[in-house]
Amino acid sequence: MESSNTLEISTIEGVVDQTINYLKTWTQHELTAFVTGNVDNRNAPLIARIGKNKYLVGYYVVAVEPNNQWKVIYWPSDSEFLFSSKLSAMLFTICRQTGRDKTADSILLHDQEVSRLSVKADLYSFRFRQAVKKKNSHRIDLFSLRYNETSLKLKAAKFHLEKILNSAKYIKS
Repeated sequence: MESSNTLEISTIEGVVDQTINYLKTWTQHELTAFVTGNVDNRNAPLIARIGKNKYLVGYYVVAVEPNNQWKVIYWPSDSEFLFSSKLSAMLFTICRQTGRDKTADSILLHDQEVSRLSVKADLYSFRFRQAVKKKNSHRIDLFSLRYNETSLKLKAAKFHLEKILNSAKYIKS
């Protein structure tokens, strides 16, 4: 009579394996729906911190680079973008996923312009200091002028970027 009430170990292992596979599939499905579900409804995507300087923003991963730039990776297609600030990177990803593509493109364009002008200003400043050390008046005038022009352009580019970022922060979906 006891033998009829006992189950074989292989039957129990089979049931446990089926249950584990079901739970893995269900967990993956629910996690995917949670991460991407808000994106389809045009609400703000899920933002989660992963690691010390990495964020998951819906379909995007935002991570700091060694040169203090922020890399944005669109993980379904491995597209990469570089930004000079965390705010620009985060707002770019949010705007891109909530259907505000023009705002996202504008953020990308103006941030790249700020980065380009910052590099130019640093270069002209360095060359100006070298010219001062060598007492070359022609190069001092040249790099002083270029530095001043680039600084004015950089100030204007930063102003436009700040304006776009401030407007992007407060737009409701």
